[in-house]
Amino acid sequence: MSAAGPLLAAPLLAATYLFGDRLVPREQKHPRRWLSIAAGASMAYVFLDVLPELAAHHQTLLAHLGEVPAAEHRLYTLALAGFVLLYGLDEMVRRAGSGEAGGADEAETSSPIFSIHIAGYALYGVIIGDALVSRAAQGVAALWVYAVAMVFHLLVVTSALTREHGSQYRRRGRWVLAASVVAGLALAALAPLSEIFMARLFALVAGGVLMTSANEELPRDKGGRFGWFATGACAYGALLYLT
Repeated sequence: MSAAGPLLAAPLLAATYLFGDRLVPREQKHPRRWLSIAAGASMAYVFLDVLPELAAHHQTLLAHLGEVPAAEHRLYTLALAGFVLLYGLDEMVRRAGSGEAGGADEAETSSPIFSIHIAGYALYGVIIGDALVSRAAQGVAALWVYAVAMVFHLLVVTSALTREHGSQYRRRGRWVLAASVVAGLALAALAPLSEIFMARLFALVAGGVLMTSANEELPRDKGGRFGWFATGACAYGALLYLT
């Protein structure tokens, strides 16, 4: 596949970071409906596409590692690590008092906490952008299934970061995260990674998608909408089966 696909997909993901909060404005009558759909679609992508692919990568990794202790757990441990690391970042912010119900504009975290949170998600964005090239190598459908799923996922991430950091995220954070996706694509083009290393990065992304979707949707105090969550999961799940 030509480079055109990733070059189109990366700006789309970057734009989601830049303008995602405008796509689901907080003053909208039913903002949770769209976030629930996005979270459901993200979950469908993980369970129906990412986890089966991790199983395939798992066999490749086992063949590569040979008789290494706990080799059968390595890839799934990385998925767990992605989950735990992003959860830890969000928990750090919550403990700093940014997750209170005062609204995005009132939620201003201290500069060190904000910087650490954005740095963690920037690294995550680099991994997401880097994976665009490997998905493109699998074909047009694989690339755009991944890109659309990441748009849904980043909408959830953007909503959470806007709520937690308010104007700090709008002024600085969103630009850093948008740039991180483009940097990931540039890194993949200049220094392609091995299949084994990409499998490991992909596992980290899988854990991150699971954490952010579940963390945004499932806690009762965040006003999740099960019906719309299920709609997003079923609709995107059907699309994955068709592709």
